[in-house]
Amino acid sequence: MGLPWRDSVTWNSMIMGYGQHGFGIEAIMFFHQMQKARFLPDSISFLGVLHGCTHCGFIEEGKQYFQSMEMDYNISPGPEHYASMVDLFSRAGLLREAHDIVIRMPFEPTPVFWRTLLNGCRIWGNLGLGIHVAEKILEREPYNSSASLMVIEILASAGKWKEVMEMRRQMKEREARKELGCSWVEVKGRNHIFTTRDETHPELDHIYPTLELLSYNMAECVSI
Repeated sequence: MGLPWRDSVTWNSMIMGYGQHGFGIEAIMFFHQMQKARFLPDSISFLGVLHGCTHCGFIEEGKQYFQSMEMDYNISPGPEHYASMVDLFSRAGLLREAHDIVIRMPFEPTPVFWRTLLNGCRIWGNLGLGIHVAEKILEREPYNSSASLMVIEILASAGKWKEVMEMRRQMKEREARKELGCSWVEVKGRNHIFTTRDETHPELDHIYPTLELLSYNMAECVSI
């Protein structure tokens, strides 16, 4: 770097930038250069290098950095560090190891952990674990269609078409029970609530013509 001065923020920015964009070797290189420059890595430094290991499939290196956080630097891994490890193992097909991390974490796993693991089950075709993980997601997010779709893909790859039809039936039932979504806008201190194809608003006759005019103007701008 050609900066006249460097601090932890600049080092971490480089490590995170390389790690998040799949340049694992460069992230590791800057991580060690940071230490040579006598800057101690912090939780952000480790998160960046773990991202790099995840994107490049550096399993052993990822394990070492994760263990080093607490052993060498007395930094307790946070949810984001555990999520990186789950992603690392899931991408590599080490699904049992990823599952062990999720259930042994020192805090309750959020759905994002289960979704990461489910994606690994989908990639590697692990039907048994995939269904178990999907149940965990649907317990917390009963209307999560992406989880159901991933399970359907796993079932289809295994040729279990009866189960595919049953899963699709369950999805339709859950959708039928789903509460109607809505949006709102505040105008002059008053909230106006809208639902899909809403025809209940008292100013309906003015709203839809205005929307059509806006759509027309947007189309004109695009064509120009």
